[in-house]
Amino acid sequence: MKVRLGLTASVLLGAFLLQACGADDSTFTVKIRNDTSQLVIDRQCNITCDQFLTKIQLKPGQSATDVESPDGVSSPDKLYSSSGVVIGCLPIRFSKTPPRSVTITVSQSVTCGHSSGSESAGGHDWPLREY
Repeated sequence: MKVRLGLTASVLLGAFLLQACGADDSTFTVKIRNDTSQLVIDRQCNITCDQFLTKIQLKPGQSATDVESPDGVSSPDKLYSSSGVVIGCLPIRFSKTPPRSVTITVSQSVTCGHSSGSESAGGHDWPLREY
């Protein structure tokens, strides 16, 4: 019983923190597709890309899904070749839920620089700016 109460308290605390930070239940998925002829390693990272949350290998033509939130916070991915060379960044950011499904291709990657690509996106939502 103690485990269940602890888990419930953790879930409630997490929900409270998400609400306090402005997040809501309107998460959605985007597709990341490798449209190149090489294996790409996609590493989702924190805003500054000094810590990585996930690591996915994408073969040519392969896709993966990524859960996003319309919170206006950058959620970048850093892309690497199979030999570990940085290909570029995907400075993913949404301030609202997109009106249609979104597919981001590896060829859309931008220079990472010190901002994980957000400078290249001009501080705007990315990859969609027209909605």
